[in-house]
Amino acid sequence: MLTWTVLARLAIVATLPLLLMARLPSGEAILLLILVGLALLHCAYPPLRLTGITLLFLAWACNDARLMVRDIEQLSARPATFTLQIDELRKERKQIRVRLLEEQGRIIFPPRFAWLFFDTDPEIYCPGQRWTMHLRLRPVHARLNEGDFDAQRFALANNTPLQGRILKQDAISDRCDGRWRFIVWHRDRTREMPSRGTLEALAFGIREEMSPQTRQLLRDTGTAHLMAISGMHIALAASTGWMLARGVQFILPARLIGYLFPLIVSWLFAATYTWLSGAQPPAARSLLALTLWSITRFAGIQLNSWQIWTFCIALLLVMDPLTVLSDSFWLSVLAVGMLLVWYHWFPLPAHFRHQWRWIPLQLLHLQAGMMILMVPLQVAIFNGISLTALVANVVAIPVVSFITMPLVTLAMLLPVAH
Repeated sequence: MLTWTVLARLAIVATLPLLLMARLPSGEAILLLILVGLALLHCAYPPLRLTGITLLFLAWACNDARLMVRDIEQLSARPATFTLQIDELRKERKQIRVRLLEEQGRIIFPPRFAWLFFDTDPEIYCPGQRWTMHLRLRPVHARLNEGDFDAQRFALANNTPLQGRILKQDAISDRCDGRWRFIVWHRDRTREMPSRGTLEALAFGIREEMSPQTRQLLRDTGTAHLMAISGMHIALAASTGWMLARGVQFILPARLIGYLFPLIVSWLFAATYTWLSGAQPPAARSLLALTLWSITRFAGIQLNSWQIWTFCIALLLVMDPLTVLSDSFWLSVLAVGMLLVWYHWFPLPAHFRHQWRWIPLQLLHLQAGMMILMVPLQVAIFNGISLTALVANVVAIPVVSFITMPLVTLAMLLPVAH
């Protein structure tokens, strides 16, 4: 029987071949996949219909990848003039990430992103500005040395497959976007703080200001993930919003108390934090998953944890099939899957699950499960594990989760002037 859950699983399975393909199928092969898939949809035998749906999803994924390759080849074929919008600025590296909107009057859809190197004063750039630039672009390349970081795969997974240099430029609009103005406002008020770099990493996803010593300490202790805005941070922002909304409900009459108000406030907190952190792919994926979960609660649809997990993965891969190439995507997906496995199959005894005094044991149980179950994936991606990660995360995660992040979220959303 074809259900939404089965459909989601088929979408996931159909996207996985992109991980293994040495060469993308031609346009004719993709058309053949579509025709065969449509033909199988009309078969009475259920497995054939499921195969037909899978082929259609596969054709969708392959076509999306072909469009990416086509755009890379066209945009890097020769120097050209582009209308673009600055998306991110890295002053120390003298790089800007730009969203390519038009090429010599031709609208680029879907928009593509590129990293540009510049030699001028970085102060003239800020996110949100629009420029007309004459660019020489080239595809991002990766070395084929075994064990090296695959820059090309990372670029494709994050929809930034191009890099280049600025040959000529003219500003269309020099106004920075609201997020950058908000960051500058906070920088003026935290300039003298010794931990400003760490605060900016947690609040806005900007890690340039972090000292080399702090970066090395985070790597050595296995806590670097706490400084990269991810699903955990979005969930913590949503939880902060939910708790504030529940606190407000304590003073309301019973007839005004319902589950929708905390749900809406938690989503707004998560969406605001995602925007402030730059809407990097891990954060954007987490917000999309949270949105899907909120819609099911809003509509009163009863789904179990595994169904929500499956729907979120399928939705992300259908919207952007090349996400399948992202290591951070698989880390997030499998981490959540491991949590579900750990709590369903290896739960703590009921006696230790419901009292505040057992919270340290609950956190230790959670971290032990994550470390044990994630070892194979960490070894595959990072070629090793940190033996100090268990102890460090048992201390760091509760501090960041229950103290630092709620205070940072409130400080950002409820600014107090000097």
